[in-house]
Amino acid sequence: MYNYGHYVSLVNPSRVKVEHYKLVDGFYPGQAERCFQHFRVRVEKDDDLVSIIHCHAPSSQKRNLTNAGRLHYISALHKASNGDRFIWGGDFNIEPVKLSALMEKLDCRYTTQESEDSSAAQPESMRFVYSNPNKFMHGDMAVTYGLCGVQQNSEVGKSYGGASDNHDLVIARVFGTGDSNDATPPGSTVANSAAQPAPERPFVTRAANRRVIEIFGTDDDTNAPLQELLEKIAKEYIWGHVANIVATATECYDEAAAPPVLAKLEAFLEIIQEQRARHLGLNPHLAEDAVFSTHDMEEITKRWQEDYRSWMKADTVKKYQEKLNGKAKGDHQRAHQIRRSAFSAFLFQFLGNKHVLMASIQHPICSAVGSAAQRASIILGFMTAWEKEKTTPEYWKRRQLSERLTDHRRTLKMTAHEARQELVQAAKIHDAIRRGSQVEDLSPKEKELLGDFNSGKLTRKRDKADAAFGWSRQLRSRTGSAAARLGR
Repeated sequence: MYNYGHYVSLVNPSRVKVEHYKLVDGFYPGQAERCFQHFRVRVEKDDDLVSIIHCHAPSSQKRNLTNAGRLHYISALHKASNGDRFIWGGDFNIEPVKLSALMEKLDCRYTTQESEDSSAAQPESMRFVYSNPNKFMHGDMAVTYGLCGVQQNSEVGKSYGGASDNHDLVIARVFGTGDSNDATPPGSTVANSAAQPAPERPFVTRAANRRVIEIFGTDDDTNAPLQELLEKIAKEYIWGHVANIVATATECYDEAAAPPVLAKLEAFLEIIQEQRARHLGLNPHLAEDAVFSTHDMEEITKRWQEDYRSWMKADTVKKYQEKLNGKAKGDHQRAHQIRRSAFSAFLFQFLGNKHVLMASIQHPICSAVGSAAQRASIILGFMTAWEKEKTTPEYWKRRQLSERLTDHRRTLKMTAHEARQELVQAAKIHDAIRRGSQVEDLSPKEKELLGDFNSGKLTRKRDKADAAFGWSRQLRSRTGSAAARLGR
């Protein structure tokens, strides 16, 4: 047992041999009491050393933990581990995305892998594990690097009603690589004696996820709501649940293996900035921090859809073009359905919620002009409203309508569609007569439609067909209520 102050670490000597142990302190200016436990160990049947760090980074009004302070912690942990495979665990007092961003800012190797397929063949991979990915205490996590880390839910601790009044138990289950040489960057050295601390080596930095690191790597209070927004997006829509779409070698957006979380957020921010910059370039009268109107968003959506080669799969492009150039009845309508459906799927897969993505384009959440905090707060409000919307009976009714159709429901939908088409056609004939066209010039069919329109028969027919399919006027008016409220 290794204990100091509030730190207690238990070691099973039959499985792990501790080659070096040190309580590390003096790394935080002005707060000498901050410390962590550092072990360098050998595990049974694995000759390569592993650094294990037990860390608690408290924050209070008297001892506030800023981003600069967190970097002091991460730098000290990084310096102690120095080239080893490692497991860092404890209460880091930080959200996962911010910790990942600060670590990547510090060292280029620290790229997070959130999928279960990380392997010993990828010693550079880093993994975060929790008591449960969907339910964990703030700051309670473990970070593994150079090891195959596996999420194992513990469901023990404050989040589950027992064992601790402040923390959750985190299990860091790992498998070794069998060769730690790959985990050591070129130019670094490893101690000849395992009984000695790891030697120091210089830090390596990069800006692969520049936008995310700029947002999370600052103590600027105006960025706090935007940081909260991105943490919420990562937890609810990205973190290990939604496939991402990235730019391929041909510069088209397509499905790909899930990249690190920071890369997902970076792509999210990049697409927002690209679409806003494109629209602002075409509309120079708009201010950089303008909140786009409904008309602006319609223009953005239209241009984006028409640029289908930049986001549509190659096989879908082929199907779309075949229908678009087809001569058979309904081919053009089917082409538009293919494009609309593919675009909707693209937006959804990009983030997991197309409404949040479009709302983030509408509002300049990353603009250097104006209040980024205000924009981010608007989006957070939208996300809360949308989650509430998903619990309403109207939402579930609309969801049922969008599910795969049976033959009977397909017939009902077609009948409702034809009834609406007749009503639109009759309304156009009625407008033409009001503008001076002569009834005598109409065909028998057009005269019949005009008579049924004037009598209200077509409106009743439309409403009856909609009701049979389950699409009432009330539901039509409530569609996208959360998105509509945000755009006002």
